[in-house]
This record gives sequence, C-alpha cells and structure tokens, in this order.
Amino acid sequence: MEKQPYYQRTSQYDPEMGYGKTEEEGGYATYMEKQVRHGFIRKVFSILAIQLFVTFGCAIGFSSSASLKTYLTTNSWPFYIAFPGMIGSMIGLLCCGDMHRRFPYNYMLLSIFTFAESYLVGVTTLMYETETVLIAVALTGVLTAALVGYAFQTKYDFTTQGGVLLCVLISFILFGIMASFMPYSKIAHLAFASVGALIFACYIVVDVQLLMDGKRVQLSPDDYVLAALNLYLDILNLFLYILQILGESQR
Repeated sequence: MEKQPYYQRTSQYDPEMGYGKTEEEGGYATYMEKQVRHGFIRKVFSILAIQLFVTFGCAIGFSSSASLKTYLTTNSWPFYIAFPGMIGSMIGLLCCGDMHRRFPYNYMLLSIFTFAESYLVGVTTLMYETETVLIAVALTGVLTAALVGYAFQTKYDFTTQGGVLLCVLISFILFGIMASFMPYSKIAHLAFASVGALIFACYIVVDVQLLMDGKRVQLSPDDYVLAALNLYLDILNLFLYILQILGESQR
C-alpha cells in the first residue's frame, strides 16, 4: 500500500501553508523560501538600526558637548586607534574569504568597524553647529525612509544598474581629487556635495533591492552582515554630503 504524504496524514492540515501543492502553485517550499528571505531582511535592518543609533548618537553627542569638543580637538590619540581599526575590520569583512559569514567573527568585526566609523563621523561633525547636525540627521532619516519605501514598492529592478553606479562613483571620486587642487568656490562645493548625495541615494535603492526576492541580482541570506554594511555606508555618506550642503549654505 502506497504511503500517504505527511500533509495527508497529519491532523493539523493547514491549506494556507501550501501542503499538497507544487512549488509553482505556491507550495510549502516557496512559502519557506519567502519566510527565510523576510527573516533575512528583518535581520539586516535590525543590525542597521543599531549601527545608525550608535553613529548618529556619537555625531550628536560630539557636536553638542563643549567639553568633548575641546578634548577631541586637543587629543589625537583616539584617531590613531579608530582609523586602523576601521581599515582592518573592513579588510577582515571584505577580503578574508567568508569571514563576513562566520559567526561570531562577523559580528565582532562589524562592531569594531561601527565604533571606529562612529568616532570618525563624530569628529567630522565637530566643525558644524549642533543644530546643523540635528537637521542633517533628520533629513537623512526622512530621505532614507522614503528611498527604502520606494525600493520595496517599485516594479523596476535597479539591481542591474550597479555597474553604471560604480562608474559614476569612480568618476565622481576622481573629479573630487582634481577639485581639491582648485581654488575654493562655494557653488562648486555645493554642486559636488549635491551630486554625492544623489549618487548615494541611488545606492540605497540598489542595496535595498539586493535584499529582496525576485530581483535579477540578490544577496544570499548568509550575507546579512555584508548587506548591513553596504546600507550603513550608503546612509553615512548621504548624511555627510547633506551635512556638507547645509554647512556650505550657511556660510
């Protein structure tokens, strides 16, 4: 006698789970794949939220504390710890095989990178007023939320535009290096910062869609640390360019 499948033998048969259906019909395999993908997205955004909380907390705290400003501007030793820590942890995550997938080393390296980057971003905000930093944080939050919402809702697949964005970014960096040798121009600095903000706004959309299912290019659920790192750097760069725009407009 032919053995009955489990979904026919169990007394807790749930048709919504897709038991008894093929994968093309939305069966259990498809359901579980979607659940894994949704869990992956939740994990990435949870890690990202902690990273941004630490970094923006440092940015606001450094810019609003007069005593901390004085200490950081007269003592450079934390920089000589943070900068090598940032470079070393990034190399560990990106250039050491599958280290970004190996728990707990991936979390350790990501934590080192986050704290080091938070210090460097906080030091950058020392040259701006606290109100300017708060406005930049608020604008970054609003823009990021809008871009993430757009990335999830649009039917257009932006993951195929990664090569184009990379070429634009390289050209932008080379132009920035050449512009550093030119005489100061407020308009040129505003234009440069605006283009930088636009580039990383596009990167946010692309990197969010890399998390999603059904796109031509997508990250594996095992790459949750790499995905969080990508989005973290996109948002930080967007914040720094918005901060630069606000600072230039107030001069």
